[in-house]
Amino acid sequence: SISGMYLPVEAIGGDFYDYIMFPEEHLSGVFIGDVSGHGVPAALITGMVKTLINTAGEKKYSPSDLFTYINRILVEQVRENFFTAFYGIYDSSTRRFIYSRAGHSYPFLVRRGRVSELKGKGTMLGIRIDAVFESVAMDLEQGDRLLFYSDGLIGAANDQGGRFET
Repeated sequence: SISGMYLPVEAIGGDFYDYIMFPEEHLSGVFIGDVSGHGVPAALITGMVKTLINTAGEKKYSPSDLFTYINRILVEQVRENFFTAFYGIYDSSTRRFIYSRAGHSYPFLVRRGRVSELKGKGTMLGIRIDAVFESVAMDLEQGDRLLFYSDGLIGAANDQGGRFET
């Protein structure tokens, strides 16, 4: 099962997540991203990225190809911002999960009570035209849990304004 929660700090910003649907019912994707900065400029870049995802066609079937596609366009369009992202595709028929990171925080895998990070090489989107994004494939097991988050989770503060410890 999949569930999500979105609690923005500001009414308009650059953090978002989306579920990517495929014609093949056994495939489902999750995309999480964060634009540097806040407010309307970050929201406009987020809108651009969501449009690029929706128009990516066959590139959506490969996380690294999707990031390469988005990166090439962002480098030409966005000069003062960058975008971090994580994109993974789950195949329920094989329990295979393939993902790529683009400078985003490492998601967590919880397996049999142990927590590990989903590592992968990839720089932020919109910085370098020649950026390379690693695709990592792994098999998930019954009971595994994946946690995806943006920097808002690790930068959260308590009621007194102090940062939570990680």
